[in-house]
Amino acid sequence: MGVKVLPRIGATLFLLVSEATLADAAREPLWIENLSPLQSVVAIPPQGSAEGVDGVAVTLHNDLATHFIARQTDDEAVLFDGETQRTSLGLRWRFSSNWEIGARLPVVRHSGGFTDSYVNQWHDFFGMSDGGRSGVPEDQLQYRYQAPGRDLSLASSSAGVGDVAFEVSRLVSQRAERKIAYVLGYEAATGNAGDWRGNGGADWYALTRVSGRGSRSFPIYWHGQLGATRPAAGGFLGSDTRSLLWFAGLSGEWVFDDRWSLVAQIDGHQSAFQSSLDAVGGSALMLGLGLRRQFTKGWAADIGFVEDISVETAPDIIFQATIRYRPD
Repeated sequence: MGVKVLPRIGATLFLLVSEATLADAAREPLWIENLSPLQSVVAIPPQGSAEGVDGVAVTLHNDLATHFIARQTDDEAVLFDGETQRTSLGLRWRFSSNWEIGARLPVVRHSGGFTDSYVNQWHDFFGMSDGGRSGVPEDQLQYRYQAPGRDLSLASSSAGVGDVAFEVSRLVSQRAERKIAYVLGYEAATGNAGDWRGNGGADWYALTRVSGRGSRSFPIYWHGQLGATRPAAGGFLGSDTRSLLWFAGLSGEWVFDDRWSLVAQIDGHQSAFQSSLDAVGGSALMLGLGLRRQFTKGWAADIGFVEDISVETAPDIIFQATIRYRPD
């Protein structure tokens, strides 16, 4: 119940009227994760700012992703029909001039959802192909992947803690025009793999983050990251899991008013698994668009959505709401 109302709370806070200044602004990328039922169990961290914080920064983020994919080859079959909601708490604390630690604590819910009728109407209105979505019952949950020696399925709603991630960052440059941070992360096996909420083992990742800004006459803030993940050996798909996979992203924020900005972002990653099906083995590419509202004393809120540019490698669409606090 509490998870379902978070998007409404985020939207309400987003529309509050208060005063903000550029000095209070929290310049961060959008929080984008691939919530495809299989890819979401592996540690592929969202983009973040390379700028260190003063004190403790807190982010409350909610994703609502809708899925429909039905594909089959001679050796494999995949069906993703359902909805994933992930609510995450992000924490960052700078404990010295050059070092910072962080954590991400997710709660994941898989269910039949309630968005199928709206997505079908959207496809009908624009005359778009729905990939067969309208030919099956609405708002049902059916995740299934079959391959030689594999038969994984989820047909009952589940909710609970996902895999919790921890990071340590080395802030190697904090110049005004460009900031750089090196990050080492560990994602613990706290989620239940049987309910598709975890990988069944610990994942490690390392990455570089870079952040910069334009001039006063060109109010653009940008962020980028490049890294690699080492998934747990014998994790969710066992020997079909890659030993190493890359991920990358680039984000730009255009400040068109002291309180308002637009964020556009590209995120991509190699699939964690080896498969001839794009929904399982294809490299993902996602486009995110968001509107950000700044409030007083370091508070900000985002609303946005994410589309799968590389079709079937990510959810059809992800709706997002985020509340951020960054100390002054």
